[in-house]
Amino acid sequence: MKNLLNFIAWQEQDDLLSIGCGAAWWEIKLMLQKPCRSLMLIDPNEIVLNSEDLQEGIKYFENHYQQSLSTAIQFLNIDAKNSGLPSEKLDGILLFNSFHEIENCDQLLIECYRILKPGGFIMVEEELSHTSRKIHEGCEMPLFFEKELIHMFSEKGFHSVSSLVKDELASYFRFVK
Repeated sequence: MKNLLNFIAWQEQDDLLSIGCGAAWWEIKLMLQKPCRSLMLIDPNEIVLNSEDLQEGIKYFENHYQQSLSTAIQFLNIDAKNSGLPSEKLDGILLFNSFHEIENCDQLLIECYRILKPGGFIMVEEELSHTSRKIHEGCEMPLFFEKELIHMFSEKGFHSVSSLVKDELASYFRFVK
């Protein structure tokens, strides 16, 4: 986690969005370690992203870290490809192990480009295929190759800035508008 905290580069005054966050445990934990002004959570599944479970997650991590969450958190159960958010509103977008689950990634990247401020970033954490196409164990969706992932973002106007190997399965990528 220390390497990730060094890799992420949002500021306390930034407004972030996490897409496909599930119950948002990764996001809540990160906000306690490196807060921002606001975090919008988007996941269409109301079973995993709902007020009760979100409050439970916040309480759990506040108790664990013995501090209060200072980041303002909202959530929406919508399809992120048609978010309805204002253009050039966000400083950053987080995609934690969710990009491979998105149907029509091109449409999502167009929407991300629209809602990010100039110079805004997308941070992606993804398990990758290496020599042959792998299938994600949890969702049965195909995983991307690293070059394929970078190419998809660059085709939509994002610049690959850096990457960080998480472990033998996954890496973090940072793209800038």
